[in-house]
Amino acid sequence: MNDNIGKLVDKHRSRKNLNFRELAELCGYSNTKKWATRICNFVREGSGDDEMIRKLIQVLGINESEVREANLKDLKNWEDWLEEPVPMQLIFRLIPSVYQPVMIPDNFQDEQKAIEYALEEVTKRGFDACLVLSRRKSVWIKRDGTIKFESIAKPGIPNFPYMSV
Repeated sequence: MNDNIGKLVDKHRSRKNLNFRELAELCGYSNTKKWATRICNFVREGSGDDEMIRKLIQVLGINESEVREANLKDLKNWEDWLEEPVPMQLIFRLIPSVYQPVMIPDNFQDEQKAIEYALEEVTKRGFDACLVLSRRKSVWIKRDGTIKFESIAKPGIPNFPYMSV
């Protein structure tokens, strides 16, 4: 999500000839090895907590207009990604951290029909599930076939169940 901010931080880090450990030290982190890894991951993947990102921007003396421009680019990229069509799927939660995705049949591609199909399937199978309608919107369903809530994607927050190791 923060790809352009990560590139901006790395550009300023390189200009100042700092390695990640030195940058972590300048940010005031005592465990520099751990934080050097986190900063490196942020630069490579764009993922990092807001407080760390603020410290990096401050320590590197990055201009506010550069940060704003990078943020706008990241937001635009995220919005473009959200608009890319994806197949609808129903993701069953079999047990904690174990999910089974099921594609929604072609004849149920209308949002309301997909919800009706999902409610029926969840009731039959007896598992909690999430109906992923798009990258933007999901419907979470209880095992008894009632809708728990709808979720709308927000930057950096997944809008569907997943498990990572």
